[in-house]
Amino acid sequence: MCQRSIDSSKNSALKLGVVVRESYLRSRFSVFEGVMDYCLENTGLKAFLIPLQEGYGPAPDALAEVAGVVTWVAPSDGEWVLPLWERGVPVVSCNNAFTGQVPTVSAGQPYELAYQYLLSLQRQTIGFVTRPEIDEECRVRFKGRIDSDEREARIFKGVRKDPGRFPEHLLAGTDEHELERFLVSLPKPAALWCIHDEMAALVWRKAEELGISVPDELALLGMGDHPCAVHSTPGISTVRIPGIQLGQAAARLLHGHLFGSTMLTRDLTFHTEQKALLVERLSTGGSNPINRGIQRAWRLLENYPAEGLTVDCLIEKSRASRATFYKEFERAFNMSPGKAIRLFRTKKAKEHLLSTDLPISQIGRLCGFSGESDFSNFFKRETAQTPKEWRRSRQLDDSSCSDGDERI
Repeated sequence: MCQRSIDSSKNSALKLGVVVRESYLRSRFSVFEGVMDYCLENTGLKAFLIPLQEGYGPAPDALAEVAGVVTWVAPSDGEWVLPLWERGVPVVSCNNAFTGQVPTVSAGQPYELAYQYLLSLQRQTIGFVTRPEIDEECRVRFKGRIDSDEREARIFKGVRKDPGRFPEHLLAGTDEHELERFLVSLPKPAALWCIHDEMAALVWRKAEELGISVPDELALLGMGDHPCAVHSTPGISTVRIPGIQLGQAAARLLHGHLFGSTMLTRDLTFHTEQKALLVERLSTGGSNPINRGIQRAWRLLENYPAEGLTVDCLIEKSRASRATFYKEFERAFNMSPGKAIRLFRTKKAKEHLLSTDLPISQIGRLCGFSGESDFSNFFKRETAQTPKEWRRSRQLDDSSCSDGDERI
């Protein structure tokens, strides 16, 4: 049982380290975003990303600076995760690699969901495409399950450059001769599960170059529902993992533990309300690619304009009917357009409050509000604090840190 806790009378901000293996960084950055969002909403917490290079654990001096650790790492990382927990450092895992060994936040069983879906496609040959450094345990489990179901298992781990780490490889894709030979040699029709969506996008491109029909001859399933891959190849079927919700839940557990309101135990598994979800698109015979117009609307949200946004603005940008827009937007992003506008409007306001000394009234105008009172009422509804209270609490955090952080 982990015993480390915090004396809440101390004023210094607590630092939460988010440890993500470098090979997962692009695909699981949303976990860090979730931890960061939680810290922004709770005075006295700060989040720091600690990426891991292949073959190495986190730097001891980095771990010494944090009060607790959130992880998304591989089963092989147990050689440092488990000793860290045993030394009394609070650890919460956001995948199922260490369930029963350290506290875990779970969004269900995404790998089992993917596997069962592959079986439902009724292809005699089922394959798995990855690269040597990722998920050896997953490959072993995958092959064993396929063989036991009397299907032919094909595992390919020879991709030369992981497009998840090097997105430009989706454009170039050169020197992948072994992958091309693998695709040609597959008995057809086949189904391939790829370690993440960028890998599925690369495989789809290679299949097209070789004249292999997707999905008739080759069905493709990705993992993660990543924006980069979805934008470049909108038709990828995938398993959506709620990374932001996982990160928020992990930070909440650590926060409660550090302040003594909850106790983390190694057998604790917290199940998020939002679960991993299978999204069926063109690459496996579905008919639900993310509409390009919906992507344009989302980009407009990300670059939230000073004059503000309405749902009508997003609909106009998408060039879709109102009914189609609502249906496609909620299916693609798992939230309503109105909620997305509030989310990005609040995010922009926080950025101005945190990084500038502008008056509250001026920040309100930059976020599309007609007056300071309208801005303050909106911000308090979304964050439970007025803009002045929120800014003051962050300034107090910064001043207490500059006076000298105390290690736990």
